[in-house]
Amino acid sequence: MADPIYILVASGQTVSGAFTLERPDLSLVVHVPSLVAANDVRPQFSATSGGPFVNLLRSDGSGAIFSVHSGAGPAYGLIEQPPFPWGRFTFSGSPGNVQTMTLYATKR
Repeated sequence: MADPIYILVASGQTVSGAFTLERPDLSLVVHVPSLVAANDVRPQFSATSGGPFVNLLRSDGSGAIFSVHSGAGPAYGLIEQPPFPWGRFTFSGSPGNVQTMTLYATKR
């Protein structure tokens, strides 16, 4: 199993730092910490390390944007099949103070 990936969200920001998956063939469990204000946490991926990053859509064919978690947290969300190894997360608003999200690669 790959080591956890820690992702920083700076205070007042609505986009996390970018990350690279060691094993993009594995599912991802995302730990969303307690957020100061409720937020919609959305993963974005890119086909290249420099972007552009685009929203991940739900796999049900609805065309709706996939959300890892919507609320104040803490919570765990599952990304069953990341499309590319380069990603980041966006928030519907500022999560407040500095936050650290954790990604765990897992077989599903």
